[in-house]
Amino acid sequence: MERARFSWRGYNGTLLLVTSRTRRAHHNPERCFESYGLTIEHSSAQLVDTAMPIRRLSLSNERQGGGELTANYWFQSVDRITDDYGARFWASVSLEQERWVLVSILFDEPQTEGDPNLIEFYQLLRAAVAEQLRAVDEVSSVS
Repeated sequence: MERARFSWRGYNGTLLLVTSRTRRAHHNPERCFESYGLTIEHSSAQLVDTAMPIRRLSLSNERQGGGELTANYWFQSVDRITDDYGARFWASVSLEQERWVLVSILFDEPQTEGDPNLIEFYQLLRAAVAEQLRAVDEVSSVS
């Protein structure tokens, strides 16, 4: 698991990456946000582009005086992206255990859906995760 604070073009927040071949390391990120005291006000699918569905959450933070936050997440393998935890769960049933990454982003402030800068941010993250997954698979196949 990798957790990092980020600042990109004035957007700030926390990025969490969880890489695993088994579903046991992945969970429904919505439960994780709730365990930290955040209330999910709204959850919806967002299509960044034709190959990238992500889950968008509007959250309220009662512990911090009820402030609003935005979170996004998706599950990504070398050749597939889904915002559906159930799809990720069933992918683990196959005989070949693919490596998947849970990408979870919690912004410090509410964000506007469809913001072109955020679309670019998500696409850059997708590319970086895909590159890392391919590199790890190449190393694994050589060994």
